[in-house]
Amino acid sequence: MKAVYSLQKDERKVYDTVIADDIVGRQTVILKDAQNYLEPMGGYLIYYEGSEEASRRMEDLSKGTIKRLDKAQESLVLEKIQEEEDRAEGGMGFLFG
Repeated sequence: MKAVYSLQKDERKVYDTVIADDIVGRQTVILKDAQNYLEPMGGYLIYYEGSEEASRRMEDLSKGTIKRLDKAQESLVLEKIQEEEDRAEGGMGFLFG
């Protein structure tokens, strides 16, 4: 499962606490600057890829400070992240051909 969550800048310590968890920490959990993906939005985005169980655990551990984006925003962000990954792969192919 892939998902994108929002986190306010002043709540950064929550991210550190959540990824320190043994179950959540084994998933792909990447903190990104929200302005790079959603113009008027401040704070952070958390790109998550892993099990649904760990996703629920992350939400529980955050005590409501980490919130999943709505479907439209999430789809837009996931598309932009995929484009970044594709460009990065293309660059590596160019370097190591």
